[in-house]
Amino acid sequence: TAVFMIYFIVFARFFIEIDKNDSLFKEFAFLLFFPTINLIAILRNDVMMALIVSIVLFFFLYLANDLFVKLIRKYKLKIPVLILFAVSMAILSFCTSGKLFDLEGFINNGSENYDMTLNYFRNYVSYKALHNYKFVALFFLIINLFLSWRKPMIKMFWILIIAIFNPLCFGLLASMNNVWYRAFEIIINPCTIVMTISYAFNLSRFELIKLIYIIVLVMSILTGENPTSILYWHSSFEPTENYNAIYKMSDNEFAIITKLKENISYFEMNNPYIITTNLLTQSMIPEGKYIFGRVQHFNESWSESEQELYNIFYPVIYWGDPAQPDNPDYDHMCEHIANAGIDLSGITVDKLFS
Repeated sequence: TAVFMIYFIVFARFFIEIDKNDSLFKEFAFLLFFPTINLIAILRNDVMMALIVSIVLFFFLYLANDLFVKLIRKYKLKIPVLILFAVSMAILSFCTSGKLFDLEGFINNGSENYDMTLNYFRNYVSYKALHNYKFVALFFLIINLFLSWRKPMIKMFWILIIAIFNPLCFGLLASMNNVWYRAFEIIINPCTIVMTISYAFNLSRFELIKLIYIIVLVMSILTGENPTSILYWHSSFEPTENYNAIYKMSDNEFAIITKLKENISYFEMNNPYIITTNLLTQSMIPEGKYIFGRVQHFNESWSESEQELYNIFYPVIYWGDPAQPDNPDYDHMCEHIANAGIDLSGITVDKLFS
């Protein structure tokens, strides 16, 4: 999430500072060096490639700084670049989803099935007070965007919305890693909610507007039926008795990962093919190939056995998950594991569908 957020901020900073910062691309070279290593290493699982690409990108941006700044200022390319990027995102989104305005991808985005996201348009936590606060934050944020659009941070926010986070582009975003959503959603958090409400309230000169603010805020609190309860976004996320709060998994799941590590070391396995119902396994055993890693997207290029194992091992995120596979072929699980060339498997019975 932090890596994508850095890229988004660098993208927005370009349009705000290119006219006055003579060393902008040199700064970008330093800012993007380590995030690029992290991103490529995760996507390609190749640290050496990540390091080489990052070094090339660093020197390219650093040495070409003067040329880039001069050309962009001379030909006034700032606005054309923003328009070109936004149009390109919209075209790619249309090619991906087949819809010009992919409102379904914007409103019912897939990340809400997996993550503790904001769920603006879902009703999972409508009885929780915090959920209503998020709508209040949006209410005040929209006001601030129009009243303070000249401020640098507000400009950055508008640039990100125009170029990336809008219904025209969400067909593409919805087909990519859920990190895209997280990077956008952390903009609204308890800190920014308080700051936004406070700023909007103090900015208002009319008592009537302040009264409206207070009414909206109070109503958001009163509509929360149980504001003192623990804010788990779904009941299935409530920890069990053997839940390990440090590793964010049950003790049984942690024991399985420990056993997998022991087997990899004992048999001296190199890049073993692993399948497990625990999505956190890859974070603790990165030296491997996974059907389920840190994300769980279906791969059309998988063999028939790999696809069947995807159905069998699909991690239970919550009961009623719309992506839950139908009729997994449990009877031939061992056969599919052999045919797919799986080296290690980790199963917790409570994670498999009955």
